[in-house]
Amino acid sequence: LKSRYFRVQDANPLFLILKCNCCSDRSRGTMTVTETVSRTETSRPVLDQLAEKVPSHLWRIHGVDYDLKAFEKVHPGGPIAIHLGRGEDCTLLFESYHLMNENHRRVLAAFAVKPDTSICTGDNDVSSPAPRLSAFHKDIKGVLRSHFKDRGVASHKAKRGHSLLMGVVFGSYLMAWVGYARGSVCAVLVLPLLAWLVMANLSHDGSHFAVSRNSFINQAALWAASPFYYTDATWYMQHIISHHLNTNDPNKDIDLHHHGQTRWHPQVRRMHRLTGVKNLLWHVTAFLGATFMLAVVQPLTKFVIPGVYVHQGLPIPHMWGSSKIMTDVMELRLAAGFATGSRLAVNAALWAWAAAVPVSAWWFYGLSAKGLLFGYYPYAMSAMLFMMITQVSHVQAEIQRPEATNDPDFFRRQAMTSLDYSGGSVLWGFLTGGLNTQSVHHVAPAIHSSHYPDLFSKFRAVYIKHGCLPAQAPNLLTAFYRHLCHVYSMGELYVVPSPEM
Repeated sequence: LKSRYFRVQDANPLFLILKCNCCSDRSRGTMTVTETVSRTETSRPVLDQLAEKVPSHLWRIHGVDYDLKAFEKVHPGGPIAIHLGRGEDCTLLFESYHLMNENHRRVLAAFAVKPDTSICTGDNDVSSPAPRLSAFHKDIKGVLRSHFKDRGVASHKAKRGHSLLMGVVFGSYLMAWVGYARGSVCAVLVLPLLAWLVMANLSHDGSHFAVSRNSFINQAALWAASPFYYTDATWYMQHIISHHLNTNDPNKDIDLHHHGQTRWHPQVRRMHRLTGVKNLLWHVTAFLGATFMLAVVQPLTKFVIPGVYVHQGLPIPHMWGSSKIMTDVMELRLAAGFATGSRLAVNAALWAWAAAVPVSAWWFYGLSAKGLLFGYYPYAMSAMLFMMITQVSHVQAEIQRPEATNDPDFFRRQAMTSLDYSGGSVLWGFLTGGLNTQSVHHVAPAIHSSHYPDLFSKFRAVYIKHGCLPAQAPNLLTAFYRHLCHVYSMGELYVVPSPEM
């Protein structure tokens, strides 16, 4: 199948009712949709092809290969943070998480592989380790360094007040678990709401190494996402590697493929007929089951079982549980040694806890209304909160335009492929874990979300200066309505591609 272009006209009346001013083409009742082929070598960027040639024991940054094995255990961000880039070109990962100073470049130079033994394709002169950074990236770093100047080396991590508040939330979360164990309906109703606050304000920041300078605290915060959201190994692959480095890239961003039937991007193809209503209905099923897949299915089928096979020296089996993108990303990490014995054990335990929730509910209450409430409701409510808060900030017409997704500057692209709402609000920052200012999070993921309200206006000034202002909405409800309009249009204006022989 080759890339094809389709034009659909005369959208039905329901579409005309739901249409919003997200896309000028849509306001005319027409849309041109580019359908991409499945991921083939010829369709992938050159940088991605080069990354595949990096030996599994090396790290490639700005075209230079480094052997950081000896540095893993003493890395200030912890061994996991550095291991995520092993065996591939990790330039973007490296630049995203080193924003506060330039000390890392001097440390890095000592681990460069000599030119005569390196396979790197770029300039291997490590005497000048500082790369050419874009003006936008420099200005963002300048804002951060000025904002946190003289506040201490850990000032960009969680604020003290935020940490105290999360202590109260986490204590309430534990109490809800006690009530859940005793069969309290009130406790089970509140449990997923508290779980969301814990995940959004603690686990998510922990996965970005932003809670603390202590790597174990970050890791423990990430574990708190279980049992209703995800385990650490698959989340690192899905969120840090796939989503953050390839936001709104239909060939690389796993978040555009949470559901195999729903269409969330103009360049995502489906091999069946769609309408706007049908796409919205599939969308609803994703809202009801996404976190069950993330917490119960993927950890087992995409990490624990494949990891055991790798340890035994056996070929990785093909198992259901996610898209091919997730499989490719995970297999690359497994080949680079990510599935250590301890990581496999921890993820197996977290998976068992997640699986025990529905099993124990059905064991004690049977296939009754109470069994359904205790076994499925926490996952359904968690999934609705997760999908609503995360998807509205990226699945929007104006931020999936080629001008945004194809910008050559990675950090400008991070801003332009995000939507912000209620920017500067401390309350909404807490309720969403800072995801209401998605652009700040994507441009500077190593900064804790408790600082986003303070940084929002400063970042916005930089966006305006460089002509990369993110999409805006006045509030979550408006953003969600525009999101639904876009999802509807992705179905209503879609024609099943015809094969070419």
